[in-house]
Amino acid sequence: MDYRPKAMVESLELFTKNRLKLLCDEAESWMNNLEELEQWGIDAGPEEELWETGYPRRYRDIEASWEAAAARKDSQEPPETDQYTSILLRGHEEFRRLYEEQLQLITSGSFAQAVASAIKHMPLFESLVFYNGNAQDAQDDQVTNRKI
Repeated sequence: MDYRPKAMVESLELFTKNRLKLLCDEAESWMNNLEELEQWGIDAGPEEELWETGYPRRYRDIEASWEAAAARKDSQEPPETDQYTSILLRGHEEFRRLYEEQLQLITSGSFAQAVASAIKHMPLFESLVFYNGNAQDAQDDQVTNRKI
């Protein structure tokens, strides 16, 4: 289960910054894939043209739309809704809904009960660790603390 912080529920600007970071990481991955294609001898075309078309261009369009929407939303101005802004606002509403669901699971105790019940049925289960941070921290910890 992904942790959903209250601050991102309360601020479209914070939610937007987080989602743009994820999108930027995806754009970088896309460009790295182009380098891999070149290593295999596949020509994807001039890099300058690729930045003006396709994924990187769309990223810049999304970024501009989302940043403008976040600035208007937090200032209580009515948001303009292009296709990218609509996606952002729907995503933020879904995030808010999932946050409320997460909060209910925690405050009612049903999350702890469900985890305990699941563990009870796992005879080889040794430990459970919760991470309040990024998934890379958890992966790094798993590698450094792996039992041999």
